[in-house]
Amino acid sequence: MSDNAVEIPGCVHMVGLDPVWYLSTQEIMFMNSMKMKIAVIIGVLHMTLGVFVKGANAIFFKNKIDFFFEFLPQLILLLALFGYMDLMIIVKWCTDFSGKESESPSIIANMIAMALNGGAVTPGT
Repeated sequence: MSDNAVEIPGCVHMVGLDPVWYLSTQEIMFMNSMKMKIAVIIGVLHMTLGVFVKGANAIFFKNKIDFFFEFLPQLILLLALFGYMDLMIIVKWCTDFSGKESESPSIIANMIAMALNGGAVTPGT
């Protein structure tokens, strides 16, 4: 814990990590959660870049079968599952759940429910 961090009521950081987290007892859990979510977002961007390179190769070598039956299904599946998960992470970061923490959606529960329920999202998750 840092002795230099001071909480100023009403002061919110627009970008970056708010130093008030260094005063919190949940600091390690929050930091690990944030790092994991950032790693997931970067990983999905990296995988998407790889799929686009595969599509560019299919176009360059004029291989229509690879383009339509490998590139497009991979891109659709990747963005439908993991792109949606990244979107949920970003929306959850940008939404203020102060005073209504119980309404905060669980990303893991939503992803599991989406796979088990054929895409239907159950209310309350």
